Amino acid sequence: TLHHLVRERYPRFVDALSDVDDALALVYLFAALPSTGRVAPKITKKAQTLAAQWGAYCATASCITKTFVSVKGVYMEASIQGCNVCWIVPHSFTQNIPSDVDFRVMTTFFEFYETLLSFVLFKLYTDIGVRYPLPVTGVDVNKSSSMLAANLHVLSNVLRSSGNAVSNAVTAAVEKQNTAFKETDKEVNSSKSSQKLLKTVDDALKKVQNEVDDEDEEM
Repeated sequence: TLHHLVRERYPRFVDALSDVDDALALVYLFAALPSTGRVAPKITKKAQTLAAQWGAYCATASCITKTFVSVKGVYMEASIQGCNVCWIVPHSFTQNIPSDVDFRVMTTFFEFYETLLSFVLFKLYTDIGVRYPLPVTGVDVNKSSSMLAANLHVLSNVLRSSGNAVSNAVTAAVEKQNTAFKETDKEVNSSKSSQKLLKTVDDALKKVQNEVDDEDEEM
C-alpha cells in the first residue's frame, strides 16, 4: 500500500491539506473522463466517488470562498482550517482522450493522490463528527441526479439522525477555521509592522552615520 509513503511525505495534517490541490485537479479530471479501454472503469468510479465526497464536505462546512467559470472549467477555492485549497471542476462535456497521453503515468499519480485524498477526507469528516466513508449505496446513486447529490443526501440524513451533535461539530470546525485565519492575518500584520519598524530604524541609523561622516570631513 501507499499509506506509509503518504505518512512519510506528510507528517502533519496541515502539510497534506496544503498540498491537496494537485490531487483534487487529477481526481476531478479522471472523474470527467469516459471509461474507455485506456481508462479503467473502476478508476473513473473511484474518482467520481472522491470528488463527490469532497464536494459534499465543502457544501456542508460552507468553506468555499471563491469560484469563477473559465474555458477550462469551474475554478473553486475553499478555506479549510486556515489553508486555501484551489481546484478546477471540468465542464460536463464529452471529453476526447488524446492519443499521445501516457495514462500509465497518470494512473500512477492517481493511485498516490487517491490515498492522500482519502486520508484528508477521513480527518475532515471525523472532525465534524461523521463516519467516513459515507454509507452511499447504489440505490442512493440511482435515486439521485448525480454522485454528488447522492453523497449530499446521505450526509444530510446522517446530520439529521445525530441531532445537534454534528451541527455543533460543524459550527466548531468552522469557528476553528475562522480563528486560524484571523491568527494568520495577525501574524502577517505583525510581520509587516516589524518590517516597517526595522526599516525606520535602519533609515535613522544611516542618517546618523551620514551626519557623522559629514562632520569628519569638515574637520
